[in-house]
Amino acid sequence: MKGFTLIELLVVVLIIGILSAVALPQYQRSVEKARMVERLVALKTLGKHFQLYEQVNGVGPSSMDDLDVSIDIPDDVQLTFGATGLTLNSQTTSSIPRWEGVLRYVSTDFAAEDYPHRGKYLCDAKEKQYLCTGLPGATRSSRQDAGSGITRYIID
Repeated sequence: MKGFTLIELLVVVLIIGILSAVALPQYQRSVEKARMVERLVALKTLGKHFQLYEQVNGVGPSSMDDLDVSIDIPDDVQLTFGATGLTLNSQTTSSIPRWEGVLRYVSTDFAAEDYPHRGKYLCDAKEKQYLCTGLPGATRSSRQDAGSGITRYIID
């Protein structure tokens, strides 16, 4: 008699299920890291244009229209302009919670003179620290957001 028994087929299906259960979370982490790198590239481009606008006009831009740049911002990301600089923040509809992997560019014109991160790119994370540590040039900051559990990383 040729062929496989039911037990042999069930064992093969079980092994495939175990392998996929192990591989899927790692794949999802890799996808999230790749999205973070893509967002960092967009933020660095916007940060350079933000700096140029600040130097020419003496104040930071208030919207994307003020910058002379055309860049695609993913649909699951909010771009916020403020007195302190730029923030790229994941919306809650994303697979990443809102407070995970928040990317910031801190304006060199930020009013807090003693703030150590002026003119730098930052990444904040709470539980998914790998989103920030996986970025090129990311080092952990000694300055933490007290009480919130958020860890800040400086990106060179």
